[in-house]
Amino acid sequence: MYDDGETSLYLSYQTAWGPSIPIIKALLEQHDFDLEYSYYESGMGFAGIIERNGDNYKNESIELDDSNKYEYYSFLIQHDLEDTEYLEDELGLVILGDTVVGEYTEEYMEEKDEEN
Repeated sequence: MYDDGETSLYLSYQTAWGPSIPIIKALLEQHDFDLEYSYYESGMGFAGIIERNGDNYKNESIELDDSNKYEYYSFLIQHDLEDTEYLEDELGLVILGDTVVGEYTEEYMEEKDEEN
């Protein structure tokens, strides 16, 4: 936690089992402040964001399943929750801008590993 010298407070913490969304929602109901809150659990395959800026409020979340792999990883990229280099090099995902558009073939990934 640190203060940037203005009226901002930055927190970073870990919780067991899931994000602290009920706490965040209660704080927003009781206090008038802007907020950017994000969470990402790679092992369980879920992520999300809550943002409030003045009267604008956004609450988005996504869970990884067999039908939305590209959408899930694109969400992570678009909200700065995962490093694109990791997604490309380790998971073999093809990324254009901030969108996952495909996967490299297993043969390509093996050749790439051999070059390194």
